[in-house]
Amino acid sequence: MLASGDFSQPKLPGIPGIQDFQGKMFHTSRWDYEYTGGDSNGGLTKLGDKRVALIGTGATAVQAMPHLAEYAKELLVFQRTPTTIFARDNQKTDPEWAASLKPGWQRERIRNFSAVVSGRPTEVDLVADNWTKEYASLSGAGSGNLSRETSDGPTPEEQELADYRVMQRVRDRIDQIVDEKDVAESLKPYFRLHCRRPTFHDKYLAAFNRPSVKLVDTEGAGVSQVTPNGLVAGGVEYPVDCIVFATGFDTLSRYAEKLGFDVVGTGGVTLRDKWKTTLSSLHGLQTHGFPNCFMLGYTQTALSVNFSQTLQEQVDHLTPIVREFFDRGASEVEATEAAEIAWQSEMQKAAAYNEEFWLACPPTRFSNANVADDRPNRYQLVYGGSASEFFDILRDWREAGTFEGVEFR
Repeated sequence: MLASGDFSQPKLPGIPGIQDFQGKMFHTSRWDYEYTGGDSNGGLTKLGDKRVALIGTGATAVQAMPHLAEYAKELLVFQRTPTTIFARDNQKTDPEWAASLKPGWQRERIRNFSAVVSGRPTEVDLVADNWTKEYASLSGAGSGNLSRETSDGPTPEEQELADYRVMQRVRDRIDQIVDEKDVAESLKPYFRLHCRRPTFHDKYLAAFNRPSVKLVDTEGAGVSQVTPNGLVAGGVEYPVDCIVFATGFDTLSRYAEKLGFDVVGTGGVTLRDKWKTTLSSLHGLQTHGFPNCFMLGYTQTALSVNFSQTLQEQVDHLTPIVREFFDRGASEVEATEAAEIAWQSEMQKAAAYNEEFWLACPPTRFSNANVADDRPNRYQLVYGGSASEFFDILRDWREAGTFEGVEFR
């Protein structure tokens, strides 16, 4: 069982001069509390005399930025692309309501959440947070036009209009919170909802009202250079004492490289060689030529906003295969070549559905479909339909009970 994770290797940006910086720098996943003070709840008291640069405006940056803003002498937020910020608006849990929940309520809520954000019609929204409220308002547009649930759903034009209304509420909220108009305008995302993973926070936008916080909008260009004393963006050098990289993880390297070791299959062929340029699998969980080997994660599976559910659904799918393996007293279980070829065809058809949507997005790890080298691209990595659609494919396969495309020996 290969479960090394897609978000395990921190990614630093390839900015010229990054090794020349004389101050302190670290990735958010390797936070240096000795330098900043505090802990994961805040209290970064050692930054009181420090000028800090934060590179990144994604999900991690949104969490870290308010704490840095509160304690740093000065915080510079370097933005390549704005992010979508909804209110988090968490509420206290009613103890009586919690006590009334019936066994199995967790799985029911998880699947209900997935259905709503996939654009499926649902009688009730069991989660009712801003994920589900905003996605439901797309009236079937699903996860940013990622759903193919019904043939009689909204047209692409209707989807885009619904998406625009959601994103306009995001932009209006920025105007309501951020005092300086030019800063507010720079923070506004002008793209479709799911081009970038949306974020939810009640303090990120307000932190830009602090006099010690400055937004450096690079207008898509990013930071051009790191100097011994700071960062250069738009031809201007910004001296800083510390650089915090909220730049995510390496998700596009070849699978075997992320594993850190070779998986050897039939005839001595390695998974590194088989998947060097093109991924091929059955449901993203097994691959021909590698018996008794299963993969968990995002290898030709669905892209879900709830990663925990993604893994749970994969485990639910592999469990009966492994049980059958032992019940038969088999020594090998393997995906057939024909089943693998058929799944590649399904992957290609699903990918074509989203192509126009992704090409209209700003650059991200998924909208950059054609990478410069021979690494697998988005069309090979992620199933193009909705998460709920993919989970249904797995369910229907299991319920058939024939183990189609899987050979036991």
